[in-house]
Amino acid sequence: MYPKVSQSNLLRAAGHLVTAEVLRRGGIAALDISGKQVRVAATNAQETRKIKLRVKYRTSGDWQTSTSEGSPQTEPTVVNEYWILVDFSDDQPTYYVVPAWWIANDIHVRHQKYLDDHGGHRRDNDASTHHRIETHRVIRWEQAWDQLGIFPTAR
Repeated sequence: MYPKVSQSNLLRAAGHLVTAEVLRRGGIAALDISGKQVRVAATNAQETRKIKLRVKYRTSGDWQTSTSEGSPQTEPTVVNEYWILVDFSDDQPTYYVVPAWWIANDIHVRHQKYLDDHGGHRRDNDASTHHRIETHRVIRWEQAWDQLGIFPTAR
C-alpha cells in the first residue's frame, strides 16, 4: 500500500510510471502534465506509429470520470488513442491499456443503461456527470501493452 499523498502527486506519479513503462518496453515517450490532465505522447523507435495515452489512476475503489467522456463509438480501423488506467491499490501498480474508442463507448452504454433502469434520471442529482469505471469492465485490458503497436518484437 502507498502512503497518503496528494491527488496531484499521485497523478504525476502515474504519468511518470506510464512514461517509464513505455520506455522500458522499447518505445519513445514524452510526458505532458497540464493541470488535472496527464497525457503521454508515444511512438515506436522509427517514429512511424504515433499514439496518445491519457493517464488516470486510482488508489482504491473505482476509477472516476465523467459521463461527458462517453459517446457512441465503433471500432476504428486504426487505434491511435488509449486510456492507461493505473491501479495503485496494491504494492505494485497494475496497468489497464484501454482503447479510447472502447472506453468512450462503454461509458456511454453503461450510463444509458443506468438511466434506462432509473426512469431516465440519476438517483440524487440529474445534473451530475460523475461516472465510475469498475475493474471488471476493463479486466480484459490488464497489461495489454502490446496492442499499442510501438514496441520492438522479439526476433
